Amino acid sequence: MPFGEEGAKGACGAQENTFSSPVWKELRKEVHFRHCCRTSCDELDRELERRGHRYLRYADDCNIYVRSQRAGRRVMEGITRFITHQLKLKVNEMKSAVARPQEREFLGFSFSVGPEVKRIIAAESSGAV
Repeated sequence: MPFGEEGAKGACGAQENTFSSPVWKELRKEVHFRHCCRTSCDELDRELERRGHRYLRYADDCNIYVRSQRAGRRVMEGITRFITHQLKLKVNEMKSAVARPQEREFLGFSFSVGPEVKRIIAAESSGAV
């Protein structure tokens, strides 16, 4: 039965597969949240590309790569301002940092130290594998 047509009554008394059922309302909230997140992330991607930054982003996690500590502080300040004022989102200050790639973890990975940079499984993640 297509969505929007009358269906059988569910356990809570509301008809299932209708726009007024609790399941449909929760699905609409989730879709709206994902759409807002995707839209905001797309705007962030465009802004980072416009500024010429090298970055990695997965969902709401983002790493921006710059050449110096000073540049990192400047970029972090500017991007934080963009996220809070333009996108109207909050930045988690506890998770945000300016640091060398070897000192940070992203999606369970980090980078090795040495003349040849390699992607490695982060120390915290290696115990879970």
